[in-house]
Amino acid sequence: MKKVSPPHDQTGILENSIFLTKEIRLKHNQNNISLEYSTNNYVNPLQKTIYEYTLEGFENKWYKTENQEITYTNLNPGKYILRIREITDDPFLKQELSLFIKISSPIYATPFFYFLYLLITLTLIGSFYRFKRSQLLLQTSLEIERKEKEKIEEINQAKLQFFSNISHEFQTPLTLIISQMEILLQSSNLSPTIYNKLLKVYKNTYHLRTLISELLNFRKLEQGHVKLKVYEQDITPFLKEIFYSFF
Repeated sequence: MKKVSPPHDQTGILENSIFLTKEIRLKHNQNNISLEYSTNNYVNPLQKTIYEYTLEGFENKWYKTENQEITYTNLNPGKYILRIREITDDPFLKQELSLFIKISSPIYATPFFYFLYLLITLTLIGSFYRFKRSQLLLQTSLEIERKEKEKIEEINQAKLQFFSNISHEFQTPLTLIISQMEILLQSSNLSPTIYNKLLKVYKNTYHLRTLISELLNFRKLEQGHVKLKVYEQDITPFLKEIFYSFF
């Protein structure tokens, strides 16, 4: 709290004498006010003068005092009217003084900044909405992709199951054919030409059954029931067998 005495002092509050001032304007950090006043009634100087005062905009009632000083602290930004009057029975001597006081809001509490706060809040809400919307779209897209992947996996499993069933159906008649061929090859009444031809049929049938067994093993391998075993082998006899099977 700084004392304001002459007009145009360093505070810049008073432009004229306080007696000629009807209004003062204060900053938000100049919200502690203390005023001194006196009476010009000298009819009965021995009688103690009683005063009444009120600050409209802050309180709604009058206060009696014998002091000649009024103090208000921590006033909120706004408009106030300080009224002071002397209590006397003589209506001709009764007078009231008033002073308009305006305390400005800090810069961060002005309408412009309130609009700026609203704009920032709306921007944040909009950004949060867009973020949640994009997040929801991403989750929806991932869920659709997951369902499509599950559907494709179900179709693949159905195809593999179909091939497994067909392979089982092929394996049974091939086994019967191989057993019959083994019986025929054990006969001694066959000519060498017929024997060689039956032997080729037997080998190809046996090879076909081996391929079908490998297909079934692949199905078991995919399901984790069989472990893959890798080993080295001479490929020359295998290729010769394939070559001679065409003659």
